[in-house]
Amino acid sequence: MRKTLSILEELIFVLTSLVSAITTALRTSPSYSDATTITSPLMTNRFAPQVYH
Repeated sequence: MRKTLSILEELIFVLTSLVSAITTALRTSPSYSDATTITSPLMTNRFAPQVYH
């Protein structure tokens, strides 16, 4: 159980770092406003499904 938990924590850490890297890359790009309008609803759908239900 402890092993699977550590693997999950590692996965979550990798995912969060990946997301932050993507957001910083988008922020530096000129089409940042377009990217955020596309990604923000996706983010809210993925991480906050309770808002819509």
